[in-house]
Amino acid sequence: MLNRILATVLKKNNKKLFVSLLSLLLIVGIVTIYTWIIPNANTAQSEDGIPEMVTAFDYKAMVTPNVLHPNGGTVEAGETLYKNITTAIPIDLKSIISADEEVLAKGSYEVQLLIKAGGNWERAFSLQDKQSFEGKGTDISVISSSYQIDLGQVNAFILQVENETGVRHPKYELEVVPTIQGELQYSDKVKELDIQDKLIFDYLPEEIKLASEKAYSTAIEPNENQTLTKSFSILGLSIPLLLVRIISISLFLLLILSILFSLVYLDEGPVNDDTSEAERLSKKYGRRVIPISEQIDFTGKTIVHFATFTSMLKIADEIEQPIFFYENGNDDSQMYLIVDLFCVYMYAPNTDIPPARPAKNLANRKDYVIG
Repeated sequence: MLNRILATVLKKNNKKLFVSLLSLLLIVGIVTIYTWIIPNANTAQSEDGIPEMVTAFDYKAMVTPNVLHPNGGTVEAGETLYKNITTAIPIDLKSIISADEEVLAKGSYEVQLLIKAGGNWERAFSLQDKQSFEGKGTDISVISSSYQIDLGQVNAFILQVENETGVRHPKYELEVVPTIQGELQYSDKVKELDIQDKLIFDYLPEEIKLASEKAYSTAIEPNENQTLTKSFSILGLSIPLLLVRIISISLFLLLILSILFSLVYLDEGPVNDDTSEAERLSKKYGRRVIPISEQIDFTGKTIVHFATFTSMLKIADEIEQPIFFYENGNDDSQMYLIVDLFCVYMYAPNTDIPPARPAKNLANRKDYVIG
């Protein structure tokens, strides 16, 4: 049916609709090509400009009054701290996700103090219980807090272990370890976060010495096998790219087939060309027409002839009278009548039947044969 409608439209030179169909075909074609060019999913790969996790430690020393610091208190500290006068190590910790473009990060972190005796034993103490974080932007603050290593408690724990085990190690290690876990999304890529930067001190019999860096920068590269399925956004809706591909190519093929078949049947003519005008009017306006078997007496009335049946419809509506149809089988005359008080309105349909068009031999139109 769609092919016949298109054929009739084109037969009547309705160029606007034909141009609209071609424009729609062009738009659908562009969308189809675009959806097949772009990948259905992005596989994350290392590249320049990827986000970084920047962690910075800053520490000082809490000391008792001494010849170097008569007032005691919290003082600036170098890489070496003296155990005899140092009671605690205050630490400022900041971890920031930095990126060139907007990213989304969410997850959790916790901060622990590890006391290690080489490869023999270690013990973890919580400096901060697990906390959640979530942020969006180019600079996302994950941790920004202050902590403190109580050297009195550390020394007491080590002495207890030495007394119980009977083993004294020449060097212990104190590690401040922030553990950051979660997920980072950027540029259609995703990265699982699991970062443990450390601030390490060597805990010696007479002194405490810095044994690590105080600042770290870790590139957050996407997982090698991690992919994100793309979607296609239209009118505020996000549709899976695969579904858009199926719909667009199906619509594109349907439009092509419809236009091709409409061109094949372009000069076939209307379906009802082999029927008379009266038959066509009867099918279209049958509810408004009343057949009669005898001719109406026109005596004393003015007869008004109409050139089109449309005019009959208009006058019937204006004077609110029915339309009668009379057919004389003897002389094949047909007429539509509207009877008024002083007038009889008449329309005589064309009784000629158009000659049948010769059947098309589509086999000769090889340029439109499909398959």
